[in-house]
Amino acid sequence: VRDYEAMWEAAGTRVSAAVAPPSAVAVLGDDPAATGAVALGLARLHARTRRVYFLDLLGDGQGIVSREDAEAYPGVSDRVHYGVSLERAARPHSERANLYVVGGGAESPLSVDILTNRWWEVIADQVRRAHGLLLVAAPARVPAMGQMIMHLDGIVLVGDTVSPNPAA
Repeated sequence: VRDYEAMWEAAGTRVSAAVAPPSAVAVLGDDPAATGAVALGLARLHARTRRVYFLDLLGDGQGIVSREDAEAYPGVSDRVHYGVSLERAARPHSERANLYVVGGGAESPLSVDILTNRWWEVIADQVRRAHGLLLVAAPARVPAMGQMIMHLDGIVLVGDTVSPNPAA
């Protein structure tokens, strides 16, 4: 399992040059472990030079936010529904000083009302203006994912994943 994750994380590091600052990018895949590893590879590399907000929408502890942390701290759904600030929801990652992680929240962040919310446009713009990187790790095959990624600057597809929005 560790070799598998290391392989995908190395892939994230290789594509990191395509994620130029400032930006907001979705890392989408059909395999949660591979998707999380690619996103983490991107996040670790970019955290060397700028603040990175890693939004882990993979769920069930399959990304980098543990199940316990996802339940204990506010996340994306809390931000959208209740106005919890990004600064309050973001938790420092133990490995990098500039890497902050945000889990899905109390409710599923993959619901249509959350993925189509104007919040994505607002948060992407805030992170861009701060010259940071917003990384959203999520499953590709979710209704409304195609709408959400239109508020971002680009997507990284992991493995044989098909884009949920061909125009992106």
